[in-house]
Amino acid sequence: MRSREGVTSQREVGGECKCDNLNSTRLILINQFIFKIFYLYGIMNKEEVILFLADQKTNFLEKFKITKIGFFGSMARSEKANDIDIIVEFTPDTIDLFEKKFELRELLKGRFRMPVDICREKSIGPSVKKLIMQDVIFIGQGSGQFRGHSIGSH
Repeated sequence: MRSREGVTSQREVGGECKCDNLNSTRLILINQFIFKIFYLYGIMNKEEVILFLADQKTNFLEKFKITKIGFFGSMARSEKANDIDIIVEFTPDTIDLFEKKFELRELLKGRFRMPVDICREKSIGPSVKKLIMQDVIFIGQGSGQFRGHSIGSH
C-alpha cells in the first residue's frame, strides 16, 4: 500500500491502481446519516417552527378556527426538545374542540416528526400560565418580540 497526499488508501485492482479517498467517503456517509436523522426524527429548531406556524396561520384559522397560536417550553428556549408544546386559542363559536385539537396535533406531529402537546391558553391554571407565558412565542400577533410576546405577522 502506497501513500500519497489526500489519499488514505490505495488498492491495485486488475493491474490498475484504484485510489479511495476514505475521508471524502466517510464525510458523505456521515452527511447522509445526519440528513436521515433530521428527516426521520424531526430534529427541528425554533426558527423552523416559527416559519412553519407563520406560513400556516391562515390555514389554521380556516380549518381549525384558531385565532392565536404559539409555542413554549424547551423548543422556544432553543434547548434540546423531545416534543413541541403548542398553545392555541379558538374562535368563540368553535364546535368539536376535541376533534380539532386531535387533527391539529396529528398535522403538527407529521410535520415536525416529534410528539406535540396542545393546550388552550384560557384553560391553563394561573400558576402554570405564569411560567408558560415567560417562554411562549406567539405567531403573527404583532410586535415582533420574542419572549412572552409575539413574532410579527406573516
